[in-house]
Amino acid sequence: MRGGPLPALSRARQALLLVLVVLLVGPPAVLACGPAGLSIAPHRTRTALVLSGGGAKAAYEVGVVQALRDKAVRLDVVAGTSAGALVAALVAAGDDAALDDLWRTTTTRDVYRGPGSNPLSTLLYYLEPTFLTFWRLDRQGAIFDTAPLRRLIEERIDFEKIRAAPRELLVVVNDLRSLGRRVFDNRTVGPDALLASVSIPIAFPPVYRDGEVLVDGGLTEPAPILETLERFGHRLDRAFAVFIHDPRPPAGPERFTLRDVIDRTIEMMIASGVARDTELARLRHPGVEIQVIRPSAPLGIRPLEFRPEEAQRAIEQGRRDALACLERLGY
Repeated sequence: MRGGPLPALSRARQALLLVLVVLLVGPPAVLACGPAGLSIAPHRTRTALVLSGGGAKAAYEVGVVQALRDKAVRLDVVAGTSAGALVAALVAAGDDAALDDLWRTTTTRDVYRGPGSNPLSTLLYYLEPTFLTFWRLDRQGAIFDTAPLRRLIEERIDFEKIRAAPRELLVVVNDLRSLGRRVFDNRTVGPDALLASVSIPIAFPPVYRDGEVLVDGGLTEPAPILETLERFGHRLDRAFAVFIHDPRPPAGPERFTLRDVIDRTIEMMIASGVARDTELARLRHPGVEIQVIRPSAPLGIRPLEFRPEEAQRAIEQGRRDALACLERLGY
């Protein structure tokens, strides 16, 4: 029974129970780490790391991974959606150098191209009649082109290492054609899966694969804590869930630009499911202790703007926050 679903309660009754708890005692305080509830020695604890999306803010998760590495935390399973899937893939591969280097060196041009990528494209964009702009965007299926990101994934991530790794990997994406979820593991993950994991609809184009139209898994599960525990809960004692959303409204003009709308949509995708999924996971899998790590202060990073200097600050903050959490848990 350890880590498995509660047989006496159907999923509908579990959800109803969660709603009643929220109505009676208020929203659960899920976004915190500690205190420890396990009697097992920390370094013998079977552990999962679950990573949320957030675009450039995923640099924070790199810092969390560094802290786990420093404290020799045993990681049996690593899972991620969106940008968290890229971090998860490198952790599964055990490629510490590539992970540490990726966000420190990656710029926006390494991730996507769009209007303003160079002077010529900017000129053509502004000279193009409006009806042609809409026609072109409709035909290409997105605002930005992620060909640079595909190259980065193919060059930086060693999929053979992932296939041979003892650490389980789980990457979640969504299929727009079937409106279902698609899950990839060590044996099935590849460049298409990781590119799809960060393909925010409208902003980035879907990935077409075997009749599927694959997009960001964060649309339905900001961090795959439920999926992870459904598959591996019986083998786990603890799960660290890393959430990097920032619900606070940004300072600036009253009207949003298109970039503002995309940025805040990403925040909303993450924030709307965090408390729900974490509490449902705790209810369905009482044998697994779930600890949440989140930024102790705003990261000050826009999800679609990749700047090495900002990434370095986020990495350092992620490491500090994770070390503080681990110390509370006795590591």
